[in-house]
Amino acid sequence: MDLSFARFDRGTIVTAVPGGLAVLLAAAAGRQAGSVTARLQARLALQPVTETAPLRCDAAFNAATAAALARRTSE
Repeated sequence: MDLSFARFDRGTIVTAVPGGLAVLLAAAAGRQAGSVTARLQARLALQPVTETAPLRCDAAFNAATAAALARRTSE
């Protein structure tokens, strides 16, 4: 999950936002930035990336479902 903001594109059209809405959006963004999820995401971004992602031996999220789908497609 990427919680960062997209870069500002100078080719986009800028629209005026009413002051009350701008304050509301800024407050919401501030609360989100200080949330537990945002702090955990920031900590994860500081950790080094591993060479390979850990995979399960069956390479499926759910082995039972994968087996059922494989049986169904072979019928």
